[in-house]
Amino acid sequence: MIGVRDIATLASEDLSNPNKTAGAAVFVQLERADLNDWQDLSNKKVAYSSEWGLDGNTAFRAELVQHGILNVKFENIKPHASDAIRRLLEGKFDALVLPVCLLEKTAAKQFLMTDSMRVLSPRSTEGTACVVSTKLFPGIVAVASPSLTPALSRSIASALLSAGPDSSKRFWTEATDFSELDSALRLLDLDAYADLRKWSLRRLWTEYKPWFLFALMGLIALGLHSVVLSRLVNRRTAELADALCRERLFEQQVQVAARRISKMERIGLLGQVTTLFAHEVRQPLSVIAVYAYGLRRQIEKGRSTEGELIDGLKKIEAQNALADSIVKKVRNWLRQKGSKRELVNLLDVIQRSCATFLSSGKRRADLQFNGNSRQEPIYVYADSLDLELVLLNLLRNAEEAQTTVLAPFIHLDVFSDGKEAYVRIVDNGPPLDESSFKRITAAMETTKPEGLGLGLSLVNSIIEAQGGRIKFTQSEVGGLSVTLSLPLVQP
Repeated sequence: MIGVRDIATLASEDLSNPNKTAGAAVFVQLERADLNDWQDLSNKKVAYSSEWGLDGNTAFRAELVQHGILNVKFENIKPHASDAIRRLLEGKFDALVLPVCLLEKTAAKQFLMTDSMRVLSPRSTEGTACVVSTKLFPGIVAVASPSLTPALSRSIASALLSAGPDSSKRFWTEATDFSELDSALRLLDLDAYADLRKWSLRRLWTEYKPWFLFALMGLIALGLHSVVLSRLVNRRTAELADALCRERLFEQQVQVAARRISKMERIGLLGQVTTLFAHEVRQPLSVIAVYAYGLRRQIEKGRSTEGELIDGLKKIEAQNALADSIVKKVRNWLRQKGSKRELVNLLDVIQRSCATFLSSGKRRADLQFNGNSRQEPIYVYADSLDLELVLLNLLRNAEEAQTTVLAPFIHLDVFSDGKEAYVRIVDNGPPLDESSFKRITAAMETTKPEGLGLGLSLVNSIIEAQGGRIKFTQSEVGGLSVTLSLPLVQP
């Protein structure tokens, strides 16, 4: 107990030295030649009664520990010395541990068969009239707690020390040496410093609590750092992935732009010759061929007159002049003289384009133009021949897109909003998928496998040269809707 102080120790006539009043004696059978020393108790069965008190048991166990004997088998018996001795002699156990002087006190009162047993490793101790096997130390001690006043403690100590022996010849005196008791308790790890010699989780926590807390805080900080770092890595990874996606998208856009530039370069190099001849030169040449064939047939049959011949030749000359004008137009473009823009009626250009489209061959698509009954002209500032080429190209593309449609038709509409004039061409061809539609709207590429890829690019370049725009959308009837817009001019 912490804070207590001894004031008196119980002694007796047999144990007159107050510093040596508690201990134990170990008894074995007389004929047991194998039990002579403490080491011989290893793996042996030893009897002791817990009701005899802790002094003898404590002294015996301290001796075992001091001699390094840790495998003794203990049996707790009843507190009757005579019965315990009888059982020892019967061989019920190998050794009997009795508190110091218990054997002598019992033998004084009754007969004991002590001749058949002996003391194991006896000791000679001054002031002790009893046999002893262990070291002795002070036994029963009266102590004063810190709550006891000094005056009362002095009075109790004086009363105990002045009292005479009792009927058992025991008396109170003062002990001065507790070293053997301290040594025994220390061997059994029962002293006040036992916890300091043993390491446990509780002691580790108590001794190093600040360090544990610091380490825990470090682990928490490390965990938080790991979480934050992981999130930053994930964020940077996502940003890098987005950057790579944007880079790939930019590369695709660059490729699309490069293809557009390549097409524009091809358009500039060719001078739009291919499309001009494909749309215009074929018409006058076809007409010339028809008139020449007719005149030849009439001459062969001998039914032609001079007037008919002259009329046919005049028509051939007119178509030749038209072809010549187209050739001059191509030559002008090749010489980079540009288009001749002038004030034109958009309705007239559309009507000429429709007439040329319908007369240029057998057409499957039904052409519907809502501007035939319109009275008010729509003026724009543009090159009429360029506009005719654009409209013919779009009408031809609209018809070719409906080769698999049972009832193809082309709807052509013209209108204005006061600022711009609009021409819309709608067909009912099959719907375009997303990739084909993007090719048309973004890169102006043809969707026909046999196409050169110049038609839509040429149309776009011509419209942009006239100050207009072209827009492609999916029509409600399933095909494509193309809208041309040109700045409206007030005459």
